[in-house]
Amino acid sequence: MKKNYGRLLLLGFGSLFTIFMLAACSAANSEAQEDFPNNTINIYSPYSPGGYVDIITRQLADQLEDELGVNVNVSDRSGGGGIVAMTEISKQKPDGYTLSAATDISHMHFENVDYGIDDFTFVSSMAYAHHPVIVRSDSEWDSIDDLLKYAEENPGSLKWGSGGIVNPVVLAARELFATSGVETEQVPYNGGAEVLSALLGGDIDVGIIADFKSSLESGAIKLLAESSLEANPSYPDVKTLHELGLTGEGPPTVYGIVGPKDIPDEIVEVLNSAMEKVINSDEYKNAMEKLGVQPFYRTPEEYKNLMIEEDKRLGEVVPKYLDSNE
Repeated sequence: MKKNYGRLLLLGFGSLFTIFMLAACSAANSEAQEDFPNNTINIYSPYSPGGYVDIITRQLADQLEDELGVNVNVSDRSGGGGIVAMTEISKQKPDGYTLSAATDISHMHFENVDYGIDDFTFVSSMAYAHHPVIVRSDSEWDSIDDLLKYAEENPGSLKWGSGGIVNPVVLAARELFATSGVETEQVPYNGGAEVLSALLGGDIDVGIIADFKSSLESGAIKLLAESSLEANPSYPDVKTLHELGLTGEGPPTVYGIVGPKDIPDEIVEVLNSAMEKVINSDEYKNAMEKLGVQPFYRTPEEYKNLMIEEDKRLGEVVPKYLDSNE
């Protein structure tokens, strides 16, 4: 049988060319990783401008520029209680140049979303915040008992604001009111800054948010209780709902930086190392103290495990809560 040596040679050269191109691409990718970063990094801000998440993200970005030697921009992607930002970041190229601030990423337990917890790379946590129950300083309520008594006597008239429709903080508030046997009206906003504005403007009666310190210091609001598992070290005299014998607890909200899944470990390490230096700096700590939140650094693995644990907890709690309210 006659062999087609020309065809075999073409196939051979084709195979060699493919191998060469793959090797070249691999070398280019490796070089790009070793040279990271050499371009502008963009971080999404998932909540309304001027809110705590936005402020913390911008503080981090400003200091990261000095550590990384490149521009670090912050882009507004507010909406849907963080869903807009999480949806967009989950679909980006995993090269480390597009990231997002994040709080709750377990929206799939509350909403129909196009992502799950495995669709992200966890870079580092950056802070955590407690969520107090706040009212205006001229409010008739001086305690959580006063507020619940009013709600009981005036079914459906108490309006409370939240940074999103449904999230762990909202769930805690709903549990508080449901187990206290009172009927209230939730008014969702795009972030804590909007909630605070609505509260001070008289559009709502209560806010359960982290964005409160400046208004507290100015005397515009007062704190009735904390929705968290432990007392806020900045306000040790403010009792948690647990300490008051009430349900509606939730862990402090962890703020962190995430990216799309499969960002190379080498790039994550560069980003995490820079974040560690920033978060442990006096400049960052002082900025967080002014906001009333706690600096909170964790490695990628530690941060990921925290989010997995919270995702698991929500997976167990949310169905029970929803079932009891059908």
